[in-house]
Amino acid sequence: MQVDVIMPYHKPNEAWMSAARRSIPSNVTSIMGVSSEGYSAPSYEALYAQIRYGFENSKSKYVLVFGSDDIMYDGMLQQMVNVAEHSNAKVVYCNYETMTENGNHLDYVRINPRYDFGLNCKTSHYPDVSLFRRDVVQEFGGWDISKGRYAMWWLWLQIGRKYP
Repeated sequence: MQVDVIMPYHKPNEAWMSAARRSIPSNVTSIMGVSSEGYSAPSYEALYAQIRYGFENSKSKYVLVFGSDDIMYDGMLQQMVNVAEHSNAKVVYCNYETMTENGNHLDYVRINPRYDFGLNCKTSHYPDVSLFRRDVVQEFGGWDISKGRYAMWWLWLQIGRKYP
């Protein structure tokens, strides 16, 4: 599978990170846990600096940004890659479930399957787990940390404007 997984974190919670790593298929190209060491507190600047570092060190066709407190369902990543390959999608995102620290279900979030550029212009409406084509992210300069908390939103808008 041509996927590099970037897993940003601030203060590692070994139980969460271990569960997250175990849920990632073993045939991904690499898993990069990137720390915000050097930043005094969690911040968007630290988060996007970690993601940018991971992206700059990735080599695969696809890059998945995956939180250290997230867990993948069996087959999820392969299905996302299949969708990207068969549709030539620039970004693939999916529904997700939120849970408590103890694993109790909180909510199931359903994402509109069609990218809505107009909605995204009004509010940052992008999912947490997204598979990006590496060449497309490179085209737009990656995660621009000068945008602060809007770095991911900015990237989504640039991609959506050019590739509706």
